[in-house]
Amino acid sequence: MNWRCRAGEIDIVAREGDTLCFVEVKRRLTLGAGRPEEAFTPKKRRKLESLAALYCKAKGLPAQPMRIDMVAVDESSGRREIRVYRGV
Repeated sequence: MNWRCRAGEIDIVAREGDTLCFVEVKRRLTLGAGRPEEAFTPKKRRKLESLAALYCKAKGLPAQPMRIDMVAVDESSGRREIRVYRGV
């Protein structure tokens, strides 16, 4: 599922075993603006970390293992390529 608040949006909130995963999805139809991975900047990662903390607080979740992931959807070649980066 995704999650929104006044501060922003988390594309996907998921659980893998005991780990809570916060996932950013970047999609590109062309590479004019660069590869989807290039859009996941350190600034964007910090924002996602901040949103993850807000999510946990809003849901009243206890301390638990968490991970930041990124999914790149690249359709620039005319076919869809999906690359998953865990723990970025």
